[in-house]
Amino acid sequence: MLLNEEQLMVRDSANGQLSRLAPISAYRLWLNTDARSHDKFIWAGFTEMGWPAMLIPESMGGVGLGPVEAGLIAQEMGQRLVVSPFLSSAVLATIALLESSNDEIKLPLLSKMSTGESTVAFACQNGALHAAHSPFVDADVVSDANGLRISCKAGYVLDALAADAIIVPVHSKNKPMLVVVDKSLDGVTLSPTRLVDARPADNLELNRVEIQPTAILARGVEAREILERVLSCGRAILASEMLGTLILLEQRSSDSARIAAAAKAKAGDVAVLVAQECLQMHGGIGMTEEHDIGLFLKHIRVSSFLLGTSRQMRSLFADLTGY
Repeated sequence: MLLNEEQLMVRDSANGQLSRLAPISAYRLWLNTDARSHDKFIWAGFTEMGWPAMLIPESMGGVGLGPVEAGLIAQEMGQRLVVSPFLSSAVLATIALLESSNDEIKLPLLSKMSTGESTVAFACQNGALHAAHSPFVDADVVSDANGLRISCKAGYVLDALAADAIIVPVHSKNKPMLVVVDKSLDGVTLSPTRLVDARPADNLELNRVEIQPTAILARGVEAREILERVLSCGRAILASEMLGTLILLEQRSSDSARIAAAAKAKAGDVAVLVAQECLQMHGGIGMTEEHDIGLFLKHIRVSSFLLGTSRQMRSLFADLTGY
């Protein structure tokens, strides 16, 4: 696709800013720490550039750009192995909040997210292998006088430990919903975990956590449609990060999920192949700490698994195409 002038400016700006703020050497330094979350200094720099508010409309205090611009930034981040809550908070959680009709909770959260004051995680991986055909988390949901009591487990929630809240897609008795869980609530437990490329992806457990009606972003069909939109955009951003594949998802269509699945599958396959061939060409030194190739291979492997493997994406594409 051809980029317009504004998109070229976003890409060039991201290239310059990330070269200064987050070179691969910064990733190496972060790897040698015992940090359980992203580099706060780098995220502060992102905030100064308005990237946490990239997808938030100007009327809500955001920048008002779209998924293509977010993909261009992700492409530049992928070249430098940047670890940040950009995907989890600025993309996945932001889209879920924007799509919700619950202004009472989404507007205050988006306001804090746009300034970098808060980040919000999104529990959509749910284990080493993402359930592409059934992405909602199985939960025990009980109604009481105060609202709902939810118990469930969700694995590998990106950037959950550093977030102030977590959006969890749950379903019980085939009744799906998206709920916002405040980390400070009783019954919320997070176990810090790092993926193979050291990205923070924490295990979440809810034990009879009280969810107020105002914390429910969506139910039923609306919840399913929002989750599909979130995953489609997330897969496109991951594809862009791996290969610079840009998927125009600003126009709503029945093809969005299908195109995103195809892009994620192809990007994952090609990126892994290229990284493996580079490793073969360099031999054993490619996996040593002295060379960057091994770091890129680990990063690509993780990205290819997040939100669905290439095999899962091809299966999803076939289903959506009618095969």
